Amino acid sequence: LNSFFGYAGAKRLLHWESDAVACIKGSGDVHIQKVSLNRREEGELGVLLHRLNEKHRHVCLLVRDNFQVERAVAICRSLNFRCHAKRRGGFYRTRAVLEFQALIEALLYPQDSRKLWNLLMTSYCARRPDPDVVAGFDGDQALVGRYLVGLLEEDGWGAMREGLRTSPFFAELNRILAHLNPVGHFKSELELGNLDKEDVEEELEHYMLNLNKLLSILYEKFSGEFPSIFDVCEYLRIKIATDREEDELYPEIKSRKGCVFEVMTVHKAKGLEFEAVILPFTNKPFFKDARSKKEKYVTIRERDSGVRVVWKMRNIE
Repeated sequence: LNSFFGYAGAKRLLHWESDAVACIKGSGDVHIQKVSLNRREEGELGVLLHRLNEKHRHVCLLVRDNFQVERAVAICRSLNFRCHAKRRGGFYRTRAVLEFQALIEALLYPQDSRKLWNLLMTSYCARRPDPDVVAGFDGDQALVGRYLVGLLEEDGWGAMREGLRTSPFFAELNRILAHLNPVGHFKSELELGNLDKEDVEEELEHYMLNLNKLLSILYEKFSGEFPSIFDVCEYLRIKIATDREEDELYPEIKSRKGCVFEVMTVHKAKGLEFEAVILPFTNKPFFKDARSKKEKYVTIRERDSGVRVVWKMRNIE
C-alpha cells in the first residue's frame, strides 16, 4: 500500500489533527513474515494457523470487512480452533436483536402464520413446529395458524397479548421476558451442541450483553413516552434495515489452555495488542491509475478541484 498512501500524501490528501508520533517499541522483538499462498488459500492458511497455535496463545486475523470476518471464522472453525469474531457495526444483526424483533412482530401480527413460525424458531420458545405437520395442511393458512397458536398457548400466548392491550408496553414486556426466559432456552440449545463449557458461557454472555443493550436503547429512545408495540416494532424494523454503525458487545475472553484466534476488522482492532497478527486475503491489489487497463479495486481521480475515490464492490455481469 506504500504507493497508494504515498500518492495521497504527496497530493496533501491526508490530514492529521496533530503531528504523527512514533510508536513505542515493546520489550520483545517484532518479526514480520510474508507467506505466499496458492489457490488453495484456505488449506494453506490452515497450515499457518496450526503453526501459530503451537507457539502462541492470542492471535489476531485482521481483515478489511465483515464479509472477510465471516470467511476467516469459517476457516478457523472448520479446523476446530477457538475463534471469536468481532464485526463492525453488526449490532442490529445479532441473534439477540433479531429474535427480539421476531417476538414483537408475532405479538403485533398474531394472524400472520409466518410471524408465528419465526417466533417459534427462536430462543423465546422451547417447542418447535413440525414441518411435516405444517406441510400436511396443504397451504391452508387457517389450519397452519391454529396449529402454531396452539404451540404458543402452552406458554400463555393469549395472556401475553391481553397484557399488552391493557398494560403499559415496557411493564408487560418485562413480564413477558421473565416468563419466556429466552436466555435459559438459548443456554439449553448451546448445551446440546458440540461446545465445551467455556464456549457455552461465552456465547451465552454475548447474547445477554446484546439483549440488555437493546433494551437500554429502547428505554432511552421512548423515555417519557407511552409507546405502543407498533412504535417499537417500526423503530426496530428501520434500525435493522439501515443501521450499520452500532457495534455489538462482546464478552471478555477468559484465559484458557490453547490458542485463541480473534477475527476482526481494522476498525475493531484499534488500540489492541496480540502475540501474532495475520493479514489474510491480501491478494486484491490497489490501483491509483484510473487509465490502467488492469482491473481496479480503488481508483483516485482528480476532478473539478476535488478528489473522488471509487472502490469496487462486486462483479456485475
